[in-house]
Amino acid sequence: EAVYGKTLTATPDLEPGSGGLSYVWKRGGTAEAAGTVIDGASGSAYTLTTGDVGKYIAVEVSREGYDGNVRNAKGPVGPASAAFSGLTANGSISETTTILTLTFDKDIVGLTADDITISAGAVKGALNKTGTGIYELEVSGISADGSITVKAAKAGYNISAASKTVFVYFKIEKLDMASAAGGTITGSDAYKSGSDTGVFIAGRKVTLSTFKIAKYETTYELWYKVRQWALSNEYTFAHAGKEGYDGTIGAEPTVDKYEPVTGISWSDAIVWCNAYSEMTGKEAVYRYSGNIIRDSSDWTAYNGAVMDRAKSGYRLPTEAEWEYAARGGTPSASTPFTYTYAGSNDVGNVAWHSGNSSNVTHAVGGKAANSLELHDMSGNVYEWCWDRSGEIDTGEFNNPTGPGSGARRVIRGGSWYDGASHCTVAARNNFAPGETYYIIGFRVVSP
Repeated sequence: EAVYGKTLTATPDLEPGSGGLSYVWKRGGTAEAAGTVIDGASGSAYTLTTGDVGKYIAVEVSREGYDGNVRNAKGPVGPASAAFSGLTANGSISETTTILTLTFDKDIVGLTADDITISAGAVKGALNKTGTGIYELEVSGISADGSITVKAAKAGYNISAASKTVFVYFKIEKLDMASAAGGTITGSDAYKSGSDTGVFIAGRKVTLSTFKIAKYETTYELWYKVRQWALSNEYTFAHAGKEGYDGTIGAEPTVDKYEPVTGISWSDAIVWCNAYSEMTGKEAVYRYSGNIIRDSSDWTAYNGAVMDRAKSGYRLPTEAEWEYAARGGTPSASTPFTYTYAGSNDVGNVAWHSGNSSNVTHAVGGKAANSLELHDMSGNVYEWCWDRSGEIDTGEFNNPTGPGSGARRVIRGGSWYDGASHCTVAARNNFAPGETYYIIGFRVVSP
């Protein structure tokens, strides 16, 4: 096969003799017309170049002291096959620059930034080769929550999957919190989504105090950082957690570190909240018999856990707080409390679900936020809430915390694995508090 980059070797069948062999390499549009001498080509071997693609290559071999020569031709020369197999991005929440890592199944000889096309508005910088088939491209001019489409084309190569899009996620070095102003919600059938009622049902009035809620689901990077501190400070976890749906359990963060942590139980989440509170100088919220809960495998402690809302630390949202925040806080003309999903009636705008997730978790913040600047309240991963699972009662309630008994805890928001109907702000679900699932994560609130 004659393709770009391959070396052709001439093995002539000439009469034996002592005279030296002479090789002349030529190219042309057909085997017969390959008569243009290739400058600089000599010897028995010739490596095909981009200028040879689509042409025929001939070699004429003669022996000194003999009349005539032998000739052979190959072609047309085809492009080399290559695959654009991966594209990742790293960035900063305070900057508009990133480094894209482009991965091919082989080296692309002579690849430069000029061979790479990126989305309009973004500016290319230097392209550096960092490994076999691996190239890093500096890019600037990126807007927050933006994505970049990259296309690779190089003369002499037929690159499959040549166009890829990556969400340029940004480092979340701290836990960014949004303020949800307190308010009173009078329940209504208008807040239903099909048969899903949510917690603000007709005949129910709920008053909530002001609270702060994380803008993002807890990333594996943050989970890992706090857990490492906690393990050195008398904390024990039943489960180590992992990056997204398929990360390695308990491993150091990788390029997927901004995906939500999964594989953690409700009990792991409340113990992690206590650890994060103490790590950051706040008061731990979850206690049993007056003592801070530090062991998520201690069923007696976590089953009897008390949430002390007077403490300054981090905790899981109550189910009412979660739904209130997902709906955008106090109803108004500009922030409809009746949106089907968290911030929109179009699920694709705000949620990763089974119809658009490619069956994987995604870096947090990849979809549009709601009016409180909260991302992924619909889709990506379910989120643990404080409440035990149970029926929603009518009446008037102040900062409700759910039933006093029950074997399962509430999860809300749907996931990348679920259909859109599970990702509505009214859909309710539950799971065993000591168990894990690769579609469940969490986010935190504080006073």
